[in-house]
Amino acid sequence: MKKLLIIPILLIAGMLNAQTFDFELDHTAVVVTDLDKSVAFYKDVLQLKEIKAPGDKEKIRWFTLGNFDQLHLIKADEMPDIKTRSVHFSLNTQKFDAFVASLESKGVIYTDWPGENFKQSKRPDGVRQVYIQDPDGNWIELNDAKYPSK
Repeated sequence: MKKLLIIPILLIAGMLNAQTFDFELDHTAVVVTDLDKSVAFYKDVLQLKEIKAPGDKEKIRWFTLGNFDQLHLIKADEMPDIKTRSVHFSLNTQKFDAFVASLESKGVIYTDWPGENFKQSKRPDGVRQVYIQDPDGNWIELNDAKYPSK
């Protein structure tokens, strides 16, 4: 009887694994405690364009990342206790050197993956990267990865 139960389960699992949903990134949400300070950071340091968000502007603000991708800032009374560089979102730019120069001109501290200030990392695939933190300590990776157009 166990064999009869295993075969249907394996067939269902195989069907689920064969199906794809063609997901694309819609948005990334970041929790912040001082919404105005964070909005200023994302506008000034990353030079993102703010877009209209539904709901209370005192609790949520949105930015466009192009191609319909969005960054949502959500106000919270306190931050979750996750401050490791491993938990981050990442943006890429083909103007990486100019961006790093912009960080330096604004006095924004950036680190490499191990955490050394004002250093860049190079991933095994050759992509250069730096990490910065927003005013609430959320980590952001910036890199020069190149991908085929959608």
